Amino acid sequence: MITGEIPPEEQEFLNDKGKLEKEIFRLEVIENLLSSDCQASNQLFENMKRDANNCVESLKACRKLYFQFGTETDALKAEEVQAGTFGEESIQNSQIRQKR
Repeated sequence: MITGEIPPEEQEFLNDKGKLEKEIFRLEVIENLLSSDCQASNQLFENMKRDANNCVESLKACRKLYFQFGTETDALKAEEVQAGTFGEESIQNSQIRQKR
């Protein structure tokens, strides 16, 4: 002990400590990588949910416009029938074809 030698038990302890510190560092790097991947995945998932909600709202708006179009088309058809002009355009088209 007086000669400055490190006892074998202490040398073994230092070797084990070094190995464990390297393993801890390696696992911390992996943990950080997985944590950042998890955060990125969560952000993408939130974006997908937001986009899905936007799509649902757009679909509702399209359905409302389509229903309105149908209602207006039915109203115009009823007006044409009442005025006696329903189908007149198709008659004119057939008359044009006959003249050619």
